[in-house]
Amino acid sequence: MKLLELYKVKKNSIVAVLSIYRRTQYLQEQIEAVLNQTIPPKDIFIWVNKHEDNEEFVNKKLYPLLDTYDYSNFRVIKNDYNWKFHGRFSIAQMAQSEYVCVFDDDTIPGKKWFENCIKSMKLKNGMMGSIGEKYCLVSDQEINMRSIEGWRSNNEKIKRVDVIGHSWFFRKEWLKYLWAEEPVTWDVCEDIQFSFCLQKYGGIYSYVPPQPISDLDLCGSLKSYEYGGDEVASYILNMDEWRGKGTVRQLAYLEYIINRGMELTEGKNTMGKESVGWLWEDGELKEEYI
Repeated sequence: MKLLELYKVKKNSIVAVLSIYRRTQYLQEQIEAVLNQTIPPKDIFIWVNKHEDNEEFVNKKLYPLLDTYDYSNFRVIKNDYNWKFHGRFSIAQMAQSEYVCVFDDDTIPGKKWFENCIKSMKLKNGMMGSIGEKYCLVSDQEINMRSIEGWRSNNEKIKRVDVIGHSWFFRKEWLKYLWAEEPVTWDVCEDIQFSFCLQKYGGIYSYVPPQPISDLDLCGSLKSYEYGGDEVASYILNMDEWRGKGTVRQLAYLEYIINRGMELTEGKNTMGKESVGWLWEDGELKEEYI
């Protein structure tokens, strides 16, 4: 008896997941940046969380905008609920691709971003992000950020980090790890949930690819300073609840690190030494130590 053949995923195929919540003004620019990648996406999923700020755009302007592109693989998922930050990763499970890239709504990538991530993953088989943070544990009640890598530092080498953000580039098969444990909170912290679960259940770490100032096409987020600090930025609106000692975000991070056993890049109680990096030269990544 002939069995049903499994769907064959095309090598280097990518599905991009974009989001709409309170920002709609950057979507067109983001779509065009994604379509102009040197490795174009197979599909673009657009995840719409419910909010009154986006209703007019979604109901009257979104589909006419999508119709202006010579591209038939948009997939719009309109929700009657705000699934916050974790929801967009759930729809990524429907991607029929080797890779998935989930974007924040203020993130405009350079045209070689997908290419940069794939090349970097050939050297370090980990999840790649536009920005990354390293932490150290000060006490059982406090953590401090040790450093920030990515578009803010214009790193010229691959950097291992504890948590990544703004965009997440990963193998689609790794999504199974994201849901291996119940999140500490559903309000925020999807970033550390994914990095923690990849590390614990897959032995997979988080990295920031090279984003040198000399080649902004490699950059994962070209306008985050301009777009990421506007009047609807979640981290600004929720500053009192998310940032600082005793806040939801800090307590959640402590839960992952202390009680769930997340391994920090530089160790829990040390500032540590610099880690190994990889330098981008002449269109290729070259391994070398810092």
